[in-house]
Amino acid sequence: MDPILSDLRVVNISKVLSAALLISASCVHAGGVQELESIVVTGNAALPGLAVDSATEGIVTASHLSTRPLLRVGEMLETVPGFIATQHSGNGKANQYFLRGFNLDHGTDAALFLNGMPLNMGSHAHGQGYADINFVIPELIEQIAYRKGPYSAQDGNFASAGTMRLDYASRVDAPFLRWTLGSGHYQRMVAAGSRAMAAGNLLAGIEIAGNDGPWVVPENLRKANGLLRYSSGTQNDNWHATLMAYQSRWTATDQIPLRAVAAGLIDRFGAVDASDGGRARRASLSLERTASHETGSTRANAFFVDSTLALFSNFTYALDRLDTGDQFSQTEARKVMGAGLTHTAQMRLFAREVEATFGANIRHDRLSPVALADTENRTSLAFRRKDRISETNLSGFAELALPLMPLVRATAGARIEHLRGQVRNELTGVSANVNDTFVLPKLSFAFGPWSGGALFANFGDGLHSNDLRGAAAQSDDAGFRPTPLVRTRGAEIGLRKHFDKSLQTSVSLWTLRSASELVYIGDAGTTEPNGASRRSGIEWASYWSPNPNTIVDVDFAWSRARFVQDPDGAGRYVPGAVDRTASVSASHTIGAVTAGARWRYIGPRALSNDNTERAASSSLVSARLAYVWNRHASVELEGFNLFNRKANDIEYFYESRLRNESTSVADRHIHPAEPRSVRLSARLTW
Repeated sequence: MDPILSDLRVVNISKVLSAALLISASCVHAGGVQELESIVVTGNAALPGLAVDSATEGIVTASHLSTRPLLRVGEMLETVPGFIATQHSGNGKANQYFLRGFNLDHGTDAALFLNGMPLNMGSHAHGQGYADINFVIPELIEQIAYRKGPYSAQDGNFASAGTMRLDYASRVDAPFLRWTLGSGHYQRMVAAGSRAMAAGNLLAGIEIAGNDGPWVVPENLRKANGLLRYSSGTQNDNWHATLMAYQSRWTATDQIPLRAVAAGLIDRFGAVDASDGGRARRASLSLERTASHETGSTRANAFFVDSTLALFSNFTYALDRLDTGDQFSQTEARKVMGAGLTHTAQMRLFAREVEATFGANIRHDRLSPVALADTENRTSLAFRRKDRISETNLSGFAELALPLMPLVRATAGARIEHLRGQVRNELTGVSANVNDTFVLPKLSFAFGPWSGGALFANFGDGLHSNDLRGAAAQSDDAGFRPTPLVRTRGAEIGLRKHFDKSLQTSVSLWTLRSASELVYIGDAGTTEPNGASRRSGIEWASYWSPNPNTIVDVDFAWSRARFVQDPDGAGRYVPGAVDRTASVSASHTIGAVTAGARWRYIGPRALSNDNTERAASSSLVSARLAYVWNRHASVELEGFNLFNRKANDIEYFYESRLRNESTSVADRHIHPAEPRSVRLSARLTW
């Protein structure tokens, strides 16, 4: 039996749901309540006035985000309870994400958006669902709205474990300049300001950063980033236009074999191939429009992205090519365009007031080309693949929220996803077409609120798309070929409780089954599809703010991930699936001084299917101390890994070969967490 929970199946949740329905009904009739109330939560979990449909959704505000020390941009997503962002390469590469028992690689089952614009990239040079947020400027983020699980009809591709929607602010209170210096030759400058223009506001921001890090081979990260955002209108009737541009280059210290460190061949922060690294460029234009009327609202958005990426990696060193080494490049040139429309209306149905939401989205990606090549010292030797890909994702959804009885609300919906595309292999001249369509049902129930609490039950299907190059390929020797779309099916029950205005807590039990599992393959530096998997878990999150100057966040998550079958007897453990995470953060302001600290824990995890190889847990503490001189000047000191723990950001187990070895060796390969470091920032406003 699962030590956490015995395979939380839908039938078991249905029993709990039925019992909760009876309890809710009895409470309602006993109390004589005649109408459904909105379920609202506050603090880190959601903004005041937000009606929620689960215990695991909410909004992180800019004020809460500003209290967190951030070693890297991706860590701002760790304000979402249970979410972990690490790195297994240079800091110009997308982060490694973990959520709900998933090693999400760079975003396979977590959907990320910025200003309504999708950030996950399909049919990607490095990994399916690749979601790079290194171009985001944290100081300008207004909020992060999150929702876990595939239970909302408004969430589609890549959203099985969760969805996070980031939004930039429309203006800043005053122009500011922030300059940061830190360990490892870290330098960063951010400047932003806004002014009234015509009938709206123009926000401008720029970021320039550099970093060598603790690595024996300096990272030499160089990043430039900027945005212009014009906003006009009111909170309920507005439009935004955002122009962004970003570029970076870096040298990466990729994962290294532990045997080389133990033998003294390389330092713990050393590299096997000193020429690994990459460069990235991104430019985008996004438009958003919101219009409200007496019976509802309409939201529309459109976007265009032009990006390029080049990654140079060597994870197996000299396993395949002893003379030149195993370095390879993954490159792509991509253009993305798309649009979305969502309409929400209040109407009467069966003599009840209901809320109906309808929407449609279209997205088109063109990669010309996307390539995989053997390289040495970043010089191309020969192409393994070179493709041109055209990929279109069409989706539509409908969702109906209605009161079944006092204090009981149901939301039923469905989403249809259609993926089609063409892959042309430039090396062989062969083309292939791909088509697939899924219908995804969704159903949620909310019971309450009563005595400051609410109970939720959610069911739904989700999906993630596979790389079209794999979906268009011929079946392998075993007759297996990845499908274009992979279905997931999940269920969740949760309870959210407000003990008073300052304290709220939530707990949820969930299960998710995926028809196919993507697993990291070290010798190729990619992920490959495996068999079906099932995950289940328990999450607990609490938010306490006893006064406006104090914030405390606590969250713990336990999960279990297993393959459904074990046909070759290798074992059913899912490599890289973290089974425990925890986080405790606190901040307090006294006069002009604000102090805060955060503890983050990542539990042990299987590195092999039979669980004979396991990654060690990691426990890191960071802190922040800020002093405000006056309304024009402030300073901030941040410390990371304060106890200088020898933890690892990532661990893998696979075969590799060093130049001095006669054969391959199965070993653990790690990317160490950065040692103790400090950063000092000064901020000027005018």
